[in-house]
Amino acid sequence: MQRTAVVPTLSGLMAVVAVLVATWEHGIGTTADSATYLWGAKGLLDGSGYTGVTGSTIAVFPPLYSIVLIPISALEVDPWRAIGVLHAVLLGALVYVTVTWVTETTRSTVAGLGVAIAVGLGAPLVEATLYAWSELLFVLLTVLALAELGRVALDGRSPARAAAWTALALLTRYAGVALVGVGAIVMLLVTNDRHELRSRAQRAAAFVAISVA
Repeated sequence: MQRTAVVPTLSGLMAVVAVLVATWEHGIGTTADSATYLWGAKGLLDGSGYTGVTGSTIAVFPPLYSIVLIPISALEVDPWRAIGVLHAVLLGALVYVTVTWVTETTRSTVAGLGVAIAVGLGAPLVEATLYAWSELLFVLLTVLALAELGRVALDGRSPARAAAWTALALLTRYAGVALVGVGAIVMLLVTNDRHELRSRAQRAAAFVAISVA
């Protein structure tokens, strides 16, 4: 393992273990929204569509989190405990990705450690992790999109990957629409100077098209 990967990897593993310890005995916290997500997964699994307990289509939430829950719905296991395991993996991935991004950008292990602590102990994120909500998945996808947009701005690479992460974020929370605007601005204003204005406009249009497709 490269030295630059040690801090992100250990930080991510510690986050996974912490969530497993916190949720293993009683499972993850639940609210009415949690039940809606799980019913949506069951509806997608049995072919009745993205529907809630009343049988009506779920419009208040995009479907990606429920899609992620489909394997849990298909298994004869305690769904809330299984979602606790899922959230442990999601938080571990979020910590790993964020710390890697910050370490690469700042070339500072200390900054990476600081971010690991901030992400792992931040009250809003802790709450989102300990409840069966879609926010944790949304934050992970948002960080992946922003990190890739940063790379696009630095070296002018294709925005396709950033657009894909943005699309997935939008399929998780409607707030992801803000990422579409951020990405378009990056394509127009921040992307490597070798791209002419027309090319930048084309890249911005492509980014938007992929993100909302």
